[in-house]
Amino acid sequence: MTAGEAVGVTRWGRVYLDLGWRLLLLAPGTKLPLRGTRGVLDSIADPGELADRVARLGGRCNLGVVTGASGLLVVDIDRGHAAGVDGEVTLADLAAGAELPEGPQQLTPSGGRHILFRAVDDIGPSAGLIGPGIDVRAGRSYVVVAPSTVRAGRYRWLTSPGTPPPELPEWLRPPTRQPTGRPAQARVLPTGAGCLSGLARTVGEAVEGTRNDTASWAAYRAGQDVAAGRVDEETAVSVIAEAALSTGLPPAEVETVVSRGVRDGIRAGRRAA
Repeated sequence: MTAGEAVGVTRWGRVYLDLGWRLLLLAPGTKLPLRGTRGVLDSIADPGELADRVARLGGRCNLGVVTGASGLLVVDIDRGHAAGVDGEVTLADLAAGAELPEGPQQLTPSGGRHILFRAVDDIGPSAGLIGPGIDVRAGRSYVVVAPSTVRAGRYRWLTSPGTPPPELPEWLRPPTRQPTGRPAQARVLPTGAGCLSGLARTVGEAVEGTRNDTASWAAYRAGQDVAAGRVDEETAVSVIAEAALSTGLPPAEVETVVSRGVRDGIRAGRRAA
């Protein structure tokens, strides 16, 4: 990253902080928090701290926004799904002619969109629960924001991030989940995107002492769905990693455990095919 790009990270970060958003520094070229940090637990709210930490990194970092702490809920529209699912088609079907309210929207490198709304207390993160190709980032989740870059390209705003986020339309609310008291290992989970939401929820609910093993198991199961073409690898890694990070597991541990688990699940799924 050049000096000019480092200035861009700090400048954009200050814009976000002025909006009352909490920031997360991510490893360069990735969606994962920096090694040696505690993920969302190390979010930044002070411009001076932001400038100091970016300077120490030589500007080599991406930026994330912690959703719940920033008062946000983000609807993530995926268009790069391995199974050919197009979240924009799902969105149009759900809208049934209704217009999205005006608010901040960001274009992702894969051609998808992040649509920002005001946080809703009873809605947490999910993957595919609203419909195929539509995920929700809420609570202790986070989203990558401009000027971040990943292998597929750069994040950029379609509308100003300073536009007040609107209320989430009723037609975009996820279905109500039924609570369960069964242990994670006993849960019968569906396949595909619905399974990913269930896996992420299981990881997020894991108690201390079981979190690493639960994340590894969930990543393996997600990898099997990747091999079957039900979900793409990037989404599987991202959703399970976010859930694991929300429990307080160190980012370096999460990156290793989740990436390895998904890869192992993919290999196992392909051997079984």
